[in-house]
Amino acid sequence: MKTIGRVWLASALLLACIPAPATAEGTGPSPGQPDAAGSQATSGGATGQQPPGRIDAPDGTAPGGTAPGAAGATRESSTETATGTGHLPRPWRVGESCSSGDVGVGEARICVSSVLDPQFGNRYGGGNLGDRKMRTAWVEGVSGNGIGEFVTLAFDRPVPVSRIEIANGYNKSPSIFRKNARVREFTVAASNGFTRRIRLSDKRGWQTLNLPPLGAVTWIMLKVESVYPGIKYTDTAVSEIALQ
Repeated sequence: MKTIGRVWLASALLLACIPAPATAEGTGPSPGQPDAAGSQATSGGATGQQPPGRIDAPDGTAPGGTAPGAAGATRESSTETATGTGHLPRPWRVGESCSSGDVGVGEARICVSSVLDPQFGNRYGGGNLGDRKMRTAWVEGVSGNGIGEFVTLAFDRPVPVSRIEIANGYNKSPSIFRKNARVREFTVAASNGFTRRIRLSDKRGWQTLNLPPLGAVTWIMLKVESVYPGIKYTDTAVSEIALQ
């Protein structure tokens, strides 16, 4: 019996020294352990990952846009993604009015920040800026002289612009021209980053803005900074805009 006991004890000690089989290669972590990225696995996907195709942006910003108050955003404007790599997004305002028109370098989307309500059968929308009719005009529609109101000309591709011409005021007649306000100063901005404040002449007919060639742009904005007051109305008008 002692001999048998010794044999059994020796066998037990030998088995205790044999290491257990290794875990098969490729086996995942045990439940509760972190994944390779360091995030805890959860039902429906790993924490911190977005579903394919989803782009999160800061509050108040569309993907590719500019957050309100960020550099490049105007006080009352939001932004719209511009067509063309390397161009800034187009400024726009909630409630703006847009139409199409030929502004000399092709069809443009003409958007204005406000419009005077129709009166005496006349309409004053931004489309009048590209109709080549001096008897029509864009007339802003806010209280006061329209300081801060603007017009943008947008294109579906970059367009080279070397000159901007404007028929300032309401050119329908000399009397109507004097009764309504005219633009004294515009800030001109473009999609390529150009910006300059310029002064216009207080006269009827066409005038060329004192600007260098702008190069290829996807939009141009003209913002009213000051006006020549009308002798009867506070509304500010512009009859035509043409680009070359």
